[in-house]
Amino acid sequence: MRIHGHAIASIGVVLVSFAVSVAARADIVIIGSNSPALAIGMVLSDVQTLEVPDGSSVRVMSPSGRTQVFKGPLKKSVSEVADQGPADTALWKTVTARNAALSVNAERPRTGATRGMTAAAPSPAAAYKFSWQQVPVFADGDICVEKGATLLLVRAGPGKQERVAVVDMLGGKRSEVMFADGRTQAPWPSDLEARVGGFAFQAEGQPARQIKLRLIAPLPSAEDAVRVLNGQRCDIQRNALLDALKDPNFQVSALVQP
Repeated sequence: MRIHGHAIASIGVVLVSFAVSVAARADIVIIGSNSPALAIGMVLSDVQTLEVPDGSSVRVMSPSGRTQVFKGPLKKSVSEVADQGPADTALWKTVTARNAALSVNAERPRTGATRGMTAAAPSPAAAYKFSWQQVPVFADGDICVEKGATLLLVRAGPGKQERVAVVDMLGGKRSEVMFADGRTQAPWPSDLEARVGGFAFQAEGQPARQIKLRLIAPLPSAEDAVRVLNGQRCDIQRNALLDALKDPNFQVSALVQP
């Protein structure tokens, strides 16, 4: 079938118009709430109204990844409260899909274990609490830390005394830290520079882990923390922060060293 040039041009105009309309949308997703009427994971379109009851608070995320807290009583158009910055489509999809998965798991009935099967052990990452200064030794991936801060290594949970080798992947320099009995934290080794780059961790009987430190300065505002972590590919911290932000009264700034 032959398509004339003016028809192709018309199709192009339609596609461009559609892209512009999508980019211009100002939806929000609820990522923190203490109001039953505004459940975490709820998406409100730019033609809807955000109504926060008196005495309630919600935290929302715009398509740009910027987060905001609103306290009731409040009634405003979603397009009025949403951030108008460029959309981060990948982050938006990640957050909405994660909220949907958490919602399904929360609603799934808990039945007795099937004979011959055991419940899956929780991921160590699930126990990680967001911090700009704590580096997990039980995970792989990128870790964002505050440049110049005193860093701590953290393990998945309290246990017996444990020695962990720390290797600077750039020069191969090796050091060791000791987790005391019952403690989950140990100081970053004083003889290793906490620089941008790869570090490996090895504990006896555990698989080797490798992370890449990313030094952040200055730290982003509380409203921009999620999108900065996502942009730096610090996924474990992004997810831990999203968990903390479910409480609309949680303050990211409270985690920064004075």
